[in-house]
Amino acid sequence: MEEHDKLIEKFGNELNVLLNVPKEDLLKVTNEKIADAIIKVREGKVKYKAGYDGTYGVAIFDENFVPEKMEISSQKSLKDF
Repeated sequence: MEEHDKLIEKFGNELNVLLNVPKEDLLKVTNEKIADAIIKVREGKVKYKAGYDGTYGVAIFDENFVPEKMEISSQKSLKDF
C-alpha cells in the first residue's frame, strides 16, 4: 500500500498511473520491479491464471508461463442423481 500511495500522491489517480505515466517517471517514485509490472499490464503482456471456488486468480508476469490445463467435467442433470 505504501508504494501505491506514493504513486497516487505523485500522479493523481490509478488510471493515470496505469495508462499514461512514462516508465522514466515511474522509476523516480517506485522501484524498477513495480514500474516494469505496470508497463507489462499496460502493454497487455500479463497472463492470468483464473481463480475458482473461493481461490483468487493470479497475475503471471513471466512471458514463458504456460498455464496448467484444468479438467472440466460436464454438468450433471437431475437424472444423474
